[in-house]
Amino acid sequence: MSTAKLIDIGANLTYHSLANNINCVIQRAKDNHLKKIVITGTSLKNSKDAIELAKQYPHFLYATVGIHPHDADKHICIKDISHQLENLAIQNLDVVKSLGECGLDFNRNFSTRENQIAMFEIQLKLAEKLKLPIFLHERDAHNDLVLCLKNTLSKDYLCHTVVHCYADGVKEHLEEYLDLGCYIGITGWITEAKRGKDLFEIVNIIPIERLMIETDSPFLKPRNIKDKELRKGRDNEPAYLKYVLRKVAESYSQLAQFQSLDIEEVEEILGNQTTLNAERFFNL
Repeated sequence: MSTAKLIDIGANLTYHSLANNINCVIQRAKDNHLKKIVITGTSLKNSKDAIELAKQYPHFLYATVGIHPHDADKHICIKDISHQLENLAIQNLDVVKSLGECGLDFNRNFSTRENQIAMFEIQLKLAEKLKLPIFLHERDAHNDLVLCLKNTLSKDYLCHTVVHCYADGVKEHLEEYLDLGCYIGITGWITEAKRGKDLFEIVNIIPIERLMIETDSPFLKPRNIKDKELRKGRDNEPAYLKYVLRKVAESYSQLAQFQSLDIEEVEEILGNQTTLNAERFFNL
């Protein structure tokens, strides 16, 4: 496998199953060629926890600040929620590198659609105000999310968005995000034999200059792990990011420009490029 230094742009390291053993999780990440990790913030409390953890590992861990659509109902009624998010970000710009995870989730609907949209628009406006990139979540809400992006962000700021944990196998949807200028984050979803099949077939239409990779730890553990020891347990972690890269490389290796290369060479190219993309996008 590639030895390129990788960046995991989305890991839920404050999740209890990882946080309880965080020193070992971090060491395994470093042992497996991770260069940097961005911890995902999903609520006010979780964002604060992410910041606190990131400060314990300077120049290796970073954080996002945001409200996940699942938590929109809990936060939309908080007085000055935008002001609180703004202060949290501004006071910690040494580690806060993005606004999010924010967006729309019409699959589970843990919050009302109305509140999801309102909370999303608040964060989009704040991100552009602070000139921070935006870490997007979208599930079964493609058209509404695209509409929010177009109606809320200036045209020039659309390229400062990354669709995190992209799992939609509809080519036209992916093309629309790319046409807007979005970056795309790919997780272990692509390694799933059934539900990841459509994504595997279209992922290589993403220009490599707008491709990033992530684990979404502790969720979506890659299914292409060969080592029996590593396959034990349910938790995913940043150390397994290389398996996401391997599956993505398998798709790109079908392109004419890569067909003369070994899979390891394709991994090396994509690994280095995704790292460069993440460093530029998040200003790491």
